[in-house]
Amino acid sequence: MTETGARVAFIFSGYGALWEGMGVALLHQDATFRAAIREVSGHFDENLDWSVEEQLKSARTGDYRNLTVGGPAIFAVQYGLIRALAERGITPSVTVGVSFGEYAAATASGILALPETCRLVAASALALKAANGIGGTATAAISEDRAHDIVAASHGDIQIAVVMSEGGVLLAGTDSALHELGTQLAREGLYYRVLEEFPYPYHSPLMAGVCTAFRQQMDSVRTAPATVPMISTVTGDYVEGTDLDIDYWTKHFVTTTLLQQAAARAARTETVFLEVGPRPHLQTPLRTHRGPDGERLLVLPTLTRHKPGTAALDEAAERIRDQ
Repeated sequence: MTETGARVAFIFSGYGALWEGMGVALLHQDATFRAAIREVSGHFDENLDWSVEEQLKSARTGDYRNLTVGGPAIFAVQYGLIRALAERGITPSVTVGVSFGEYAAATASGILALPETCRLVAASALALKAANGIGGTATAAISEDRAHDIVAASHGDIQIAVVMSEGGVLLAGTDSALHELGTQLAREGLYYRVLEEFPYPYHSPLMAGVCTAFRQQMDSVRTAPATVPMISTVTGDYVEGTDLDIDYWTKHFVTTTLLQQAAARAARTETVFLEVGPRPHLQTPLRTHRGPDGERLLVLPTLTRHKPGTAALDEAAERIRDQ
């Protein structure tokens, strides 16, 4: 709960929020964010052969298509935002993480200490090298039920990666199966797009090789009891620190992300959904949710491409304080 009494769910975005200039303006404008990035980068230096801080400063176009780079970078930005928001008196009453955003959610909840998160994020990112060339992801304006029918007919070539909302999903699969599905859905006049910028079949059984590579690097994860409740997008419900063991993070690669269910669970108690990430990516699905009495929730971004520095962050903090 914030200093004003508003109940704020921190919703940490996944890879879809990556962009080449993320964090640069805030590094220059916000001392708390800058210190947090240096802290994170120092921990990553023990696990990676490149500097997260220097990568963010360089803003090299295209680097973030490689999730071995993009994963640590987006976690660093999200951790910096946690610290910068706290400096403004904004703290979460519950956390939710979408895809790679679950690492930041577990950190903000107190389940993972920062050094352990950096070790876990680095191992996960490096394991993703095993996913090169095995498939991709597409977005489709279809219901979860329709998606299940597509999965059943695909003979294992397509899986539901993320349930975004009641009318939207991400699908992961082989490249040929995804393009064939696009032809089918186009005939029906349904929105569908293969995410060429995201050439990985994340959250599907096609990532089994990544699980193997991940377990070769890590055999355990140190966790603590949550100090802030966390709702898992693997289970769609609240989790305890002991739930987020090595098996949980292994399953994370191959299991459907349940954003719709997790957000609906959070909407029962929260008044604000704050998307914590480098640009808005989840605003549309989050705005479909209502509070327990049918009221609209306040849904806000922390950063945008047009306001990548303190402006959007300060605006969000002010609107939350006005609640």
